[in-house]
Amino acid sequence: AAASTSITEGGASGSVCVVLTGTTGSPTELANALAVSVASVLNGEAGAGDFSLGASVTIPAGTMLPTDGSHCVAVSGTEDTLLEGDEAFGARISGTDQSAVVSVGASDTATVTITENDAGEVEVAAASVGITEDGAAGSVCVVLTGTTGSPTELANALAVSVVSVLNAEAGAGEFSLGSSVTIPAGTTLPTDGSHCVTVSGMEDTLLEGDEAFGARISGTDQTSVVSVGASDTTTVTITDNEAAEVDVAASSVSITEGGAAGSVCVVLTGTTGSPTELVNALAVSVTSLLNAEAGAGDFSLGPSVTIPAGTTLPTDGSHCVAVSGTEDTFLEGD
Repeated sequence: AAASTSITEGGASGSVCVVLTGTTGSPTELANALAVSVASVLNGEAGAGDFSLGASVTIPAGTMLPTDGSHCVAVSGTEDTLLEGDEAFGARISGTDQSAVVSVGASDTATVTITENDAGEVEVAAASVGITEDGAAGSVCVVLTGTTGSPTELANALAVSVVSVLNAEAGAGEFSLGSSVTIPAGTTLPTDGSHCVTVSGMEDTLLEGDEAFGARISGTDQTSVVSVGASDTTTVTITDNEAAEVDVAASSVSITEGGAAGSVCVVLTGTTGSPTELVNALAVSVTSLLNAEAGAGDFSLGPSVTIPAGTTLPTDGSHCVAVSGTEDTFLEGD
């Protein structure tokens, strides 16, 4: 009577109904009770254990033709603890007990869809992960947990997609991140956090410090039953494997009291990993060290010097703070 019908796993029964119509001679009444056989047709989704389907329906003698679609077999979905998604099968009229006068028409099959009543969600297994630039790869792992119906097993392999979330620190060229992870069919729920994508830092010669980015679950290939939970992002920190040191460019500088200012300059040099460029502007603080000679009022000294981002290493000693001698009327010597 209908090309399709839906039922819910573990829910109320539905019906697959038949219609008897005269084709030759315009009959208006069924003289003898007619048994109509119904069989399931499996298609690779629902299995025989996923449903119950009545085997036959009887249209009573004396029924007027065409019938009204009220003669039905019951169909129901079997409750289970599998996270499997919606499944379909066919309910087909396989014949009648009066085949000499009642044939099976072209519209012999209804598609029955079993709506899944279990659900789950996938989240990251850890809030943060650390890796080293050009060091061993790390992992961003996911966990699948049942949320509705308490499912205990994953029926079909689940693909979980992962994307990077960039911020003002790490750029796309500074790491490699796997794009998806598959949780195999048959995996027990909740999963153990062993399903992961690989993440690694890319080697460079930049002096940039540690950098972070996000690895976020963007979705699954079974969205009808598996959602992405609130804990969807792992923060990945890339530890820089370059280092440098800053020194004064000259061990001594001379200025004249009340004269032109001089300069105290610094040099930035790579020490580990042979960095060749400074990524972020570097502020170098400078303080005075008093002794028994010059006092704080005898000079003026700049407090800091900035080496701009993009400066090549080693620097050339051109980054300086000003230093000048204060004029006074003392006869005091150098």
